[in-house]
Amino acid sequence: MIAASARIGPNAIIQTVDAMQQRYGEATARQMLCQSGQPVLAAFAEHLPGEMVDEQAFYLLVQHLMVTIGGTAAAELLGHAGRQTADYLLVHRIPYPFQRIIKPLPPRVGLWLLLQAIRQHAWTFVGSGTFRFVCLNPTRPPTLDLTYAPTVPVLASHFYGGTFARLFAVLINPHSNLEPQIEHEHDGNGAGYLRFRYTLR
Repeated sequence: MIAASARIGPNAIIQTVDAMQQRYGEATARQMLCQSGQPVLAAFAEHLPGEMVDEQAFYLLVQHLMVTIGGTAAAELLGHAGRQTADYLLVHRIPYPFQRIIKPLPPRVGLWLLLQAIRQHAWTFVGSGTFRFVCLNPTRPPTLDLTYAPTVPVLASHFYGGTFARLFAVLINPHSNLEPQIEHEHDGNGAGYLRFRYTLR
C-alpha cells in the first residue's frame, strides 16, 4: 500500500470511474470497485468524492485496474479519463477569456502562459510530487516533468498524459503530439524517484 502523504482533486477518481462505466457498464464498474478488497475503492461505488482526496486512493485505483483488466487496457482507460478531465477543466476551471487570449498567440508563448497557470494550481493534481517545465528554450522542445516517489504506479502517467495532451491540442496546437517517457532516477543521497516526462512536439 502506498503511504498517504498528500491530497489531490477528486477528478482523478471521478473521471476514471466514469471511464470505467462507459467501457464496462455501470453494474460491472460497480462490481470492479466493490471486489477490489480496498474499502476506499468500494466506497466510490456508492458515492464519488466531491472534495480533495488522499492521493493514495487514486493510486490504488490505478493498481486495481492494472490487475483487473491488464496494463494495456488500463493505460487506454486512464488516458481517456485524463482527456475527460481536460474537458472538465476547459468548461469549469480555465476561464474562457484566458482561453481566448492564449489560442491566437505564438505556440510557445501561449504554452508558457498556460503552463504558468497550471503550475499555480499544480498542488491540486501533483499531490506529493513536483511539477516542472521547460518551455522557452528555442533549442529544445517543451518538456513537462512530474516527479514522484518510486512507489507511485507507472500507469498513472497515462492519466496525466491524457489531460495535458487534450489541453494542448485545444488551446495551443491541434496537431501537437505529446511523447511520454518514464524515468527511474536517484538523487544525490541515493534515494530513488520516478519521473513522468512529457515532450511536446
